[in-house]
Amino acid sequence: MQPPSPKLNYVTFSPSSWVLYGQGEGVIEFRDKTASLAGAMLDSWVLVVMSGVSFMAAYATYKSGMSAVHPIFPVLIGFSVFFGFLGIFFLLLRWRTPSFVRISGGSMSVLQPHRWHQPLREFPLSDVLDVETSADSATFHSLFSIGVRLRDGRRICFLRCRDTPEAKWTLNLLKVAIASGREPGAAPELVVSLPPPPLNGAVGTRVAELEEQVIRTAPPARPDSQTASISNRNKV
Repeated sequence: MQPPSPKLNYVTFSPSSWVLYGQGEGVIEFRDKTASLAGAMLDSWVLVVMSGVSFMAAYATYKSGMSAVHPIFPVLIGFSVFFGFLGIFFLLLRWRTPSFVRISGGSMSVLQPHRWHQPLREFPLSDVLDVETSADSATFHSLFSIGVRLRDGRRICFLRCRDTPEAKWTLNLLKVAIASGREPGAAPELVVSLPPPPLNGAVGTRVAELEEQVIRTAPPARPDSQTASISNRNKV
């Protein structure tokens, strides 16, 4: 995957965040931070510890001979091994499945080199019906943190956020980027329904500018409309 562009100003939600947000002249990018295996292990040290404990518990139970005493112990061994490998699986996902998202010229592209089929997917911003996050969601479940739903029924998922605050920060920035990249008056309107997390200096200023641009170019609302503007929905 191509390295970060020196022409873009990249920021993160916090120093330990996993997603980079870059903004330049007519271009907005979101990308997973590139991490080595050792770096991924340090970032996800809790998974490493939990996997190690699970494997050690399974081995200790097996060596103790308790699996021959009661049928519940083989089941416990199986669960311990399963959770041990599950932690390794999530660690490998963080290391080997990065995403690169670019918004420019009224279109959006999602590059995921790990995909065997169609690693690069492109679509117009006008096709985006909704943007979701799997963090704390009862309706959207994915191994990735962010997903867009398109007119043709497809749901494209990408990016991995470290935690829920970062996922909501990324979601809000992506919604504003899509709204600002559309033609004036394009539908459907994307509404930022989550309280905005704190933004780092330059990013907060840029987001405010984009929100004002969206408000100025949006068609006037009907008196009976129940849809609030992005800016109003952001005020909590």
